[in-house]
Amino acid sequence: MTASSGDVEFKSYVSIQFRSKLEELMYFNVGQIRVLESLIEAVERFGTPEIEVIGDQLRVVLRKLPEAQTLFAVTDTGRPLGLITYMRPDHEHLMILHVSISSEFASGGALCSNQLLLRMLREIRRCGQRLKGIKRVELYYQSERQRQRRTQPTITMLKASHDV
Repeated sequence: MTASSGDVEFKSYVSIQFRSKLEELMYFNVGQIRVLESLIEAVERFGTPEIEVIGDQLRVVLRKLPEAQTLFAVTDTGRPLGLITYMRPDHEHLMILHVSISSEFASGGALCSNQLLLRMLREIRRCGQRLKGIKRVELYYQSERQRQRRTQPTITMLKASHDV
């Protein structure tokens, strides 16, 4: 399984050997500018995503929201390609709080045709289907263009609300 072929695995952790790659993905991601205001709001509301070491594994935690979980997309070698941090705010919803995709897989990247973000969102949706009561997956972030068009800058639904 290689990143160039589009094959990825989904995990709840990253190997400690990829700490610098995870830091790059989380803190130095050039795509963050697209959703900067929403990102700032999410950090203020939910806390800064932090890398936590547990044995030989790395996890992403939110100190203000300890129940949040993170799904990582990794290569067969374990290199992180993307992550989604999410929570269950109530019985019927999963809310995606933070998203980060490696620039090579982002829109305009050399491997954008692999649609990594869409695949990750589908995996979150599958997770929701396994949880009793989940009806929708919502995305906290908005693009700046969406923010300007909306009168209520709270939550953007994934494609008009992805019902699970």
